[in-house]
Amino acid sequence: LDRLPQYHGLIIRSKYPIDRAFLCHAKKLRFIGRVGAGLENIDIEAVKSRNIQLINAPEGNRNAVGEHSLAMLLALMNRLPAGLASIRSGKWNREGHRGWELSGRTVGIIGYGNTGKSFAQKLSGFQVETLCYDILENISDAHARQVDLKTLQARCEIISLHVPQTESTQGMIDLKFIEKMRHPFWLLNTARGS
Repeated sequence: LDRLPQYHGLIIRSKYPIDRAFLCHAKKLRFIGRVGAGLENIDIEAVKSRNIQLINAPEGNRNAVGEHSLAMLLALMNRLPAGLASIRSGKWNREGHRGWELSGRTVGIIGYGNTGKSFAQKLSGFQVETLCYDILENISDAHARQVDLKTLQARCEIISLHVPQTESTQGMIDLKFIEKMRHPFWLLNTARGS
């Protein structure tokens, strides 16, 4: 903190908290660059009140998260972790490790920004229907059709979260949400934050 007053800019990679107390020491600070998407460790209101420019890279990991989401989904539906453990222990339970096919399923993506769109694009190679829900309107594209949350809960067998950590998203998937789902479902969570 004793060296902070000399800096005009910060580039951070970590989750180090940037709050009002921290900013009080940064008298010359004009910008903060976050190498990554998440801003949950930064007091955005405090930064704005000091006219400090805040820059992040929300698109930086979109492809990696899209691929990771697809990998998780295929691993879950095909019971790959259990099958691998079984084979390594010298056993094979063919029926116990029989999975489910993705083809014919309806996938719901909550949060249709950079990573949600990347996941939808990767799903387009499969024979699935992809629906999306987002707080922004008119975001449908060739890979997903935007619907309201009620429709998503009625139709989907797979839910994938791609949302930032905010007051409205914290605890979004709770008992009430689960009880409103018409079908048993797989849940993928690649959302931001803790």
